[in-house]
Amino acid sequence: MAWADCMNRRFAIIGHLAPSSGKLNLNDLAGDSGRMDVLIRAINSVLFVSHGIRRDSDIILHLCGGPGPDRRIWFNGERLAGVRPDERSIGGQIKAIL
Repeated sequence: MAWADCMNRRFAIIGHLAPSSGKLNLNDLAGDSGRMDVLIRAINSVLFVSHGIRRDSDIILHLCGGPGPDRRIWFNGERLAGVRPDERSIGGQIKAIL
């Protein structure tokens, strides 16, 4: 077994303005949603390759923009299924989780 087979990539992204409630405007991810578009692009970069999902990668979003308590959302590449790599789809998944 090669050393690369044992390595997992783990990322933590902090969204100081990203809402921690389910009030996400999917039509304006860059404005009303506290620059959620930047967090979603980070998810795309970490988890998706041209032919599928990176199974050896995880990303944790820290949503600190309120209202309400801060939230953490963990995306595990090994268990991720049913998510398309477009911003609106991922934004919808985050909205459903919150």
